[in-house]
Amino acid sequence: MDTLDNMTVDQIMANWYRHSIEQPGSVDSLLCILRDRLGQSLEHQQAEFGANDYEFNQLRGFGLPRPQAFTKDAHRIAIACKLTNPFAFIRAMVLARKLTHNLPQSNDFQYYQAAFDELEDLDELPDEE
Repeated sequence: MDTLDNMTVDQIMANWYRHSIEQPGSVDSLLCILRDRLGQSLEHQQAEFGANDYEFNQLRGFGLPRPQAFTKDAHRIAIACKLTNPFAFIRAMVLARKLTHNLPQSNDFQYYQAAFDELEDLDELPDEE
């Protein structure tokens, strides 16, 4: 018998949300930045937004709001997840978005590594002619 046969719809959805949370572009990718910068815990965010465990995992697994309708989409996500404090979530998302715009681009983290000929002795100056 397949294990899916024994799972309820809620269990399947909970597994899906756990998987979605780990994906780039999830709401949690922004909330994680906020947790890191403000020193918050998951439990603190969950309490701040007014969500139970299931709702909070659902919230974290949502895709990011569209840039052109960011606050409107964030509000819709909050309502869909039945948050008791949707405006705390919207404020958190807007703040996290602003923080990401202030982060250096990934190209800035690339380092230059010079290429040297292994046979060349770097301690000796080249002959000038």
